[in-house]
Order: sequence, then structure tokens, then C-alpha cells
Amino acid sequence: MRDVNQTWKMLLLTLALSALGLLLLALTGQRFSPEDFRALVKLDPLYLVLVPVTLVLWWLTAGWRIQMLVGSKDVGLLRATKALLLSLYGAAVTPGSTGANVALAWFLSRYVDSRRAAATAIFVLALDMVYFSWSLPLCFFLLQWRGIDLHLPLIGPVLGVIVGVVAVTAGGLAYGLTYQTRRLEQLVWWLTGFRLLTRFRRGAIRFLRETADAIQEIRGLPPLKQFLLHFSSALGFLLHFLVANMVAAGLGLPVDHIDLVAMQSIIIALSFFVPTPGGAGFFEIALGSSSRSAGIPEAAVAPFVVIWRLLSYYLYVFIGPFIGGAAMLRDSAKKPAASSAAVPAESSRP
Repeated sequence: MRDVNQTWKMLLLTLALSALGLLLLALTGQRFSPEDFRALVKLDPLYLVLVPVTLVLWWLTAGWRIQMLVGSKDVGLLRATKALLLSLYGAAVTPGSTGANVALAWFLSRYVDSRRAAATAIFVLALDMVYFSWSLPLCFFLLQWRGIDLHLPLIGPVLGVIVGVVAVTAGGLAYGLTYQTRRLEQLVWWLTGFRLLTRFRRGAIRFLRETADAIQEIRGLPPLKQFLLHFSSALGFLLHFLVANMVAAGLGLPVDHIDLVAMQSIIIALSFFVPTPGGAGFFEIALGSSSRSAGIPEAAVAPFVVIWRLLSYYLYVFIGPFIGGAAMLRDSAKKPAASSAAVPAESSRP
């Protein structure tokens, strides 16, 4: 019951933040006229059909990447895709999407060794960092070359800092877990020296060692599989962004699709640094204020942002509890079986 209440509180909070973002968007000059919007929209059934198709293709592509990393027959494409959807739920309900990899590791640990699940979650994060480290400069210079204004102050220096932080974090994480495990163990030992954290020390160090071992195993993948992991990362993000393009095309909006994809890559990267669940509030303001530069008429800005937000955020808030709840029910079903197995041993004691 407590988890359900927390979910509802989180949902109400994000709805309020999204509404606040749309309100601030209106205060900055973005006006919405229902009459103008109805006159503008020319529904294209083909693109409206392509919206769910592109969405599912993105899920399967990202699930395929997880499946390759896990490398277990117990985690097929369908189960890996479920893991992805739960991780998107974790991203949606935590500030800066910090819960995505925790949810991913938790779900995978139901089917594979916990160290392999943790290593997979870490590698997913590292692959995402690699993608943003090269895509952000590319998208920024592309928009600058095309004369597109994102209406975000100091966007150049901010993106430079983000790329630097991403590169250093990804490189440090990979190097530390690969070559400096002993030093990381010493760091964990020092960080858990406080009285309240001491009881977690042995478990944290054991987890670190097991994860480093699993990462070494994943690093030994053939070059072709390494390439496919990076390819699936780039393709997955592209399909994710193209869902918004399909929405715009389905509404008959004269959007520049290249500009819209580049904008989304930058805005989503920035949203990871916003301390609200799923970047609620910031996402609406940033995409709404810059989407006109991609050719979306003023009358369609608010409806476009709302539809895309429903598909890119609130959809996972709805789907996630069903996947996570089913996994917890399976766990609870196993516990009575384990307890009943232990009864004869206890009763045999003198």
C-alpha cells in the first residue's frame, strides 16, 4: 500500500511540474489557439500508424542491446525488453533518471547472477555515455550550422561541461572497474567507515569485486559484438527520437526532421541534470521553446509537446508497475516454497 501511495504522489508531482512547465511556456509567449490548431492539423493515417511501430522498434532495439550484454538463455528478447521498460519507469520516477539502472539490475537479477545483472546495468550506462559524448557535439554544431536557436542560455558552455563530465565518468568507471579494482575497494572501505555505513562494507566490496569480474567477461566479447552494442545504442536513441517526428508528421506539421532529432538529443541529455522526476517541467519548457525553430507552428507547440510527453514519459509510468509488480509476485511465490523446504530440517533437530 505504501508503494502505491508513493507512486500516486510521484505521479501528481510530475503532473504538477509538467503543468507548471507548460504555464511558463505560455508566459514566455507561446500561445495556444484551439481554432488555429484544428485548422492547421491534417491527420496522416500512415504516420499515425508508424508512431506505435517506431515505438515498439525502439523497445526491441534497446532490449536487444540488453540481451547481448546479459548473454544468458534465460533472458531472451522479450524479457530483455521488459527489463528496458522497467528501467524507463525507474528513470521516470527518480530525479535525473538515476533509478533506471537500479531498476534494470534488480529485474535482471531475477534471472541471472546478480553480478552479471549489475555489470549489464553499468555497461548500459557506459554505452549511453559514449553515445552522448559524440552525439551532443555533432548535434550542437549541426544546429549552429543550420542557424537554429535552441533558446537555452549558455547552451554551448553547458554542453561542453556535460560532454567533459560524461567522458571522464565513463572513462573513469571503465578504467577503475577494469584495472583499478583494488583502489576502488579501498575507496569503498573508506566511504563505509562511518558508523551507519559500516554494516554495508563487506557486501559493497563483494558486490564491487563480482561486478568487476562480470565486466571483464563482457569486455572479452568479440569485436563484432562490441560494434553491435554501440550500433544498437545509436539506433535505439534515433528510433526514440523519431517517435516525436512521426507524431509531428502525423499531425501534418511542416517540421524539419533533422533539426527535431538534434534538438531532442540535446534536450534529453540536459534533462538528466535536472533534479525533478524524468526532467518534468524542464522538458516541456525546453522542447516547447525550441520546437518552433524546427518548423512547428505556434498553435501546435503545446499539443505536440503534450502528446510527445505522454509517449516518452507517462506511458512508462503506467507500464512500469505492471512489470515490476509481476516480478515481485514471482519472488513472493518462491519464498513460501523455500520456507516449506526448510521445515523438515528444523523439525529434525533434537
